[in-house]
Amino acid sequence: MSEDSLDEDSDFFIGGLILPWGTSVGRPGIWMDITEERLVFRHRFIGRFVGPWIVERERIASVYPERGALGNHFSRVKIIENGGTVWTFWTKRPNDVADTLQEWGYPVTTDAGASA
Repeated sequence: MSEDSLDEDSDFFIGGLILPWGTSVGRPGIWMDITEERLVFRHRFIGRFVGPWIVERERIASVYPERGALGNHFSRVKIIENGGTVWTFWTKRPNDVADTLQEWGYPVTTDAGASA
């Protein structure tokens, strides 16, 4: 997948993804494309065969970064749906991801307990 195939009215980050059913999609193999309407997770290398995984904004209850959760190299950003479904994006830049999501109007919190 090339960078120019992403939506022009969006921001994106590269990282990894843990799908709600527990499948881990390798880092840094995932584009997280942020728009006003949805988050789209696409595999950078085999995206023709798997995904994309889409989370509509209206279904998102909260988003929060977890610093240092995966060792020294990657941290997580949790995306919690209204029904409790959890999407986990791995990144070296959790604060940048959270700040960008907040700028797009997503419900970002720094308190993980607030999402439960």
